[in-house]
Amino acid sequence: MLLAGIGIAVAAVAARPELANGLVARGDDVAEAGNAARAQIYYRRALVIDPSSSAALDRVAVAAMMQGDARTKKDIVRRLGGALARRSDKSLLFDLALLQLELRRYAASADAFRHLHDTEPSALFASATRVLLRRAGDPHR
Repeated sequence: MLLAGIGIAVAAVAARPELANGLVARGDDVAEAGNAARAQIYYRRALVIDPSSSAALDRVAVAAMMQGDARTKKDIVRRLGGALARRSDKSLLFDLALLQLELRRYAASADAFRHLHDTEPSALFASATRVLLRRAGDPHR
């Protein structure tokens, strides 16, 4: 009996990414049908099941950009920072850059765009970095 319980617990932990991906897919279906608020419920549930789900965090970040208040955006920025400290993910880094920009954290946004440019050189990322550093008051840019 104890062994069966341990086996179930191990299987539940191992299945977290698949469960989270299923919730993200369901959220995408609901969002595509026009119910963005309900889709967010699926994405947030996916993050509860698997806090490392890049897909779920990306969807929550995009929703925060579109309709979130400053407090929600700051919470997502914190989550993105934690996720990016554990692994490199260009999509999450782009989300971070845009959310920092929306929060008028120009230097932090420029830093994220600089990291994007370092991983994938782009005139857009380089230009965004320069403009945001000037906006942040960096006299050397």
